[in-house]
Amino acid sequence: MLKNFKSHHGIRKLQIEGESLPGGKNSAHKFKVTFLQHVEEEGYSRDDVYNVDETGVNWKALPRKSLASKREFTAPGFKVSKKRVTAMLCANASGTHTLPLLVIGKSKKLRCFKNVSCLPTLYKVQKSVWMNSAFFSEWYSKDFIPNVKKLREREGKTGKVLLILDYAPCHPPVEILNVIDDDFSVMYFPPNITALMQPMDHCVIEKLKRIIGNKYCEDYF
Repeated sequence: MLKNFKSHHGIRKLQIEGESLPGGKNSAHKFKVTFLQHVEEEGYSRDDVYNVDETGVNWKALPRKSLASKREFTAPGFKVSKKRVTAMLCANASGTHTLPLLVIGKSKKLRCFKNVSCLPTLYKVQKSVWMNSAFFSEWYSKDFIPNVKKLREREGKTGKVLLILDYAPCHPPVEILNVIDDDFSVMYFPPNITALMQPMDHCVIEKLKRIIGNKYCEDYF
């Protein structure tokens, strides 16, 4: 009966989209127009516009596919590792400046950090390994702004810098971030268009996870 009911009313299965809500494409177009107008009015170049985004990384996860002989029809199963960290990526639109990766882990003293005095990434400790507003505010004021200023001074550049990011509870209100430095401002994507317009979501994060997965397999197998 359920099958007949669905057929009669034209009900079908659709894939659920992560963050895109109804009207997302229209909202994305409106935001694009507003954003480009703001960029033109402020005189931003591609070097001046940055994007930042966080992602969860199951760094110990094994590949979901395996090599097998033609005589084998199935591959042995395994328990999926839930060891996870949060990684935050940030770069400018031109790709000429990539900031150090921020990693949030659960353990304060890792054995792999023994006798290591300097890391190529920023490392924070949080029991839940999630980003929060305190971590983000600290990163924005003590890492992002100083890093960008240092580069611009070295290159003899002046002018304002814009950081665009998704609207999330772990990101402080724009009113708080925009008073930290007069030359730096942030702009949030509307909630229903992040999946459509977040630059880091388009291949960058995916490539990072692929690199981490490949490196793990190379080191241990």
